This record gives sequence, structure tokens and C-alpha cells, in this order.
Amino acid sequence: MATTTVRLYRISGSVTDVNSGATAANIRVEAWDRVAGTPVIFGSAVSDFGGSYQISIDESVLPGAPQVIPAIF
Repeated sequence: MATTTVRLYRISGSVTDVNSGATAANIRVEAWDRVAGTPVIFGSAVSDFGGSYQISIDESVLPGAPQVIPAIF
């Protein structure tokens, strides 16, 4: 049986308050791209107590991956 390797892309960072610089917990962070001009959500996460988040995106949901790099916004 043949196995298929699927790439997993990760976006990570931290959420902070722009005024105080304090970390922000429980904030929803989303990764979007445009597919044929239409915005499409590829993943989301909620920041933890320290403001950190990580979004994992399976390449199977990315059109043209791995040849085309999405413009995540």
C-alpha cells in the first residue's frame, strides 16, 4: 500500500494589547487567503493565557500547494 505524505503548515505568534503591551488571552486569530478572488478561511486558533496561538493548516486545503504559496492574511 502506498503512503501519501501531507505537509502541515503552521502559523504561530502572540497577541498583545497595542497600548499596554500586555498579552491577550482568549482572542480568536484566523488565517485567510483569496481563492479566485473570494476570501476563504484556512484555519483559526484562540490565544492561550500567555497570548500565544498556533494555527495548523493541512496542505490539502491550500489550492495549488505546494507549488503556490498562499497570501495568508
